[in-house]
Amino acid sequence: MLIKFLKGNSAEKFGAKWIFGGCIIASGLLTLLIPLAARIHVGLLIAVRFLIGIFSGPGFPSAAALWGKWV
Repeated sequence: MLIKFLKGNSAEKFGAKWIFGGCIIASGLLTLLIPLAARIHVGLLIAVRFLIGIFSGPGFPSAAALWGKWV
């Protein structure tokens, strides 16, 4: 239920542009942390990559909602 909320329903509730923008910003900031996490510990690198995936997940349905309104 939480995954369904994060993907499709949140774009309808909060607006697709805000969800998509937040996903892009969060993923971008976490991507900048990859070299630092790799130097500290491999487990931290895996955790950062996992979080990038979690934050990137709602981006695709939000982008589809944006495309649907634009087209």
